[in-house]
Amino acid sequence: MKLKRLTAWVFCGAFGAVLGYFAAQSRPETEVAAVPVSVPQPSIADPSTLQIEACGDIQLDWRRALAPCLLVQAGGKRLVFGAPLEADWTGIGALDAVFLFDGRPVTSGGLLGLRYETWFEGRPGPQLLISGELSLDTLRALDDALLVPDALSQVEYPLRLDTRRAGFAVKPIPATRQNVMVFDTGDLKVFANSGLTDAGDQILAYRLVYGEETLHLYSCDSRLQRFDDEPSAVILPFVDKSELSSLLRIATREKLEARQFEISRLGRACPSLRQAIDFAEQSGAGALIFPDTQMKIDAFPGAMDIDVRGAAVTSLGD
Repeated sequence: MKLKRLTAWVFCGAFGAVLGYFAAQSRPETEVAAVPVSVPQPSIADPSTLQIEACGDIQLDWRRALAPCLLVQAGGKRLVFGAPLEADWTGIGALDAVFLFDGRPVTSGGLLGLRYETWFEGRPGPQLLISGELSLDTLRALDDALLVPDALSQVEYPLRLDTRRAGFAVKPIPATRQNVMVFDTGDLKVFANSGLTDAGDQILAYRLVYGEETLHLYSCDSRLQRFDDEPSAVILPFVDKSELSSLLRIATREKLEARQFEISRLGRACPSLRQAIDFAEQSGAGALIFPDTQMKIDAFPGAMDIDVRGAAVTSLGD
């Protein structure tokens, strides 16, 4: 196993610090340092490549495992898997489809922000949303509840917004179906495995096929819905169990009830790195990918034509 990491080098020295100090002292008092200004822009991949990157700008490792979010681009299509509650969708751009892993608020509660960001971006119709059938009533109720805010937005921007394009076009997946096709553009196909947890929540895993490459995408819970074929790569979050123990002690000491709940659930549901690697190897995958916005990996290891950005990669096998 080889871990492919791109690390940044930082150069500093006392001589440079001294020069910087005297340079600062020589500036006129009225001078104001320029602040870089940027506007978030969508990441647009080459239509001929399969590109994967973390989305939602979630900074904490354990929160990313709790609610994975991936932007996958292939064949000119842009797909988002996961809609975390705390995700920042600014600059996500137009999307061809959104895929949910389950109906829990922490993993799918970001739909409201995603709905408005893609509508304001100018999509031509309702946002295609692939979800479990058990969430269908909730999603319809969300659209109904936003009729007034949608109308107010259209009044404010009458030449740009049309409320008929504001909502979701939901494609429900039956509760206990395996390998059902949910998205197909000819060269790009997505299939789903669906099942139920002991608590009755519907969980979904996805298989994406583009050309000769196949990806299996799982949340911590939906790894129970394993696919039978051997993929190019498995996408699966993992957690550091020892770090979670430390976090749980802090949350308990500070009486942070919500964090205690989340951290405890993560420890029960999510695999460790070793367990995630074993899972990927048992699936016959060539590599394991897990969302990590702190990593920047420009090329996928080996001969596979996949570009991975903002995700960490572990090569499997010899």
